[in-house]
Amino acid sequence: MIRIIIPLDGSVLAEQALHHGMAIAKAFPAKLTLLRVISIANSSDGIRTDTVDFALERRQAEIYLDKLRDQYRSSAVPMQTRVAEGLPADAITHYCTADKSDLIVLTRHGAGNAVDFAVGGTVQKVIAKAACSVLLIDPRQTPLDNRYRRILVPVDDSLDSEYVLALASMIAQGHEASLLLLRVPEEPQLPAGCPANSHSTFLIEDLRRLICQHADHRLKELSSTVPDTIPVNTQLLMSTDAPFAIDTAADKSNADLIVIHAKAPNPDNAWRYGPLVHSLLQNTHRPLLIVQPPTDCSTVSNFRSALLHEPCRDVG
Repeated sequence: MIRIIIPLDGSVLAEQALHHGMAIAKAFPAKLTLLRVISIANSSDGIRTDTVDFALERRQAEIYLDKLRDQYRSSAVPMQTRVAEGLPADAITHYCTADKSDLIVLTRHGAGNAVDFAVGGTVQKVIAKAACSVLLIDPRQTPLDNRYRRILVPVDDSLDSEYVLALASMIAQGHEASLLLLRVPEEPQLPAGCPANSHSTFLIEDLRRLICQHADHRLKELSSTVPDTIPVNTQLLMSTDAPFAIDTAADKSNADLIVIHAKAPNPDNAWRYGPLVHSLLQNTHRPLLIVQPPTDCSTVSNFRSALLHEPCRDVG
């Protein structure tokens, strides 16, 4: 069973994350946690002085979460509510760590826009710090209609792409959705100062052909691993701007979910994502599931074990 956490700030916009959390729970045995964070300080020394108001605020948060849980009671998905205290980003990431969450589902902004749930504010801090996978939703887009139908999976030559494709296939099976595997190799260019003559043009074209052959082979290799019950298509787009190519392909295919691995170039960096994912985080309006693959190839993922009944860590 996987653990999904959905932070909520009391706004209708933030509640759109619930639709996607339930959709993921449809594909995997899962437990959802609805989390509401309330501030513990209202003075410069960080001490809460209005204890009565604080108790009332906490009770209101509990009632709000219980009401949402009751709305989804018929779904049969185990769901619990929690109220945390502190600064929103710190409280959310602390709870994720303590709960050993597998996935956190966030909207880009909620009640306070740039304060509560906007990329660049609390959400960016949560995404940067959370060790688990992240599903980011743009609340300005059309809400999810119960199920995913078209899932876009950008892939590369890494083992992480194979892991992410397996996970995307599980989601597709749970929703009877189709998969689009997208490979975006970088367009080869002449080095600065190199003359554009017939010889250099021939070399670039030959290199381009080789890159396309390799990318096409990779797409066929990966698509062969997808179960026959899942409709799968492949697309090759050579570009000097991979994030734009991915976003454009998602729009043209009307994908309702993009699944991609984090691809951190250096695990020790404070920012755990590579430039491609970072750009998608900032710009795409499509639901974006950023998967943190196991750091150890021998590590068993809860996502995988949930369906294949493999041993996994104790989730309590």
